[in-house]
Amino acid sequence: MATHIAILLAVGAGAGFASGLLGVGGGFIMVPVIYWVILAMGISP
Repeated sequence: MATHIAILLAVGAGAGFASGLLGVGGGFIMVPVIYWVILAMGISP
């Protein structure tokens, strides 16, 4: 569980950086990662 939280925090920071630097939406990066983490936790989407 702690690994999943660390992954989400790191990707959130990366999404914020990419959003500020490149102007892409954070959801463009976060949605696929959140989907992957939910599957890795064993929760059915």
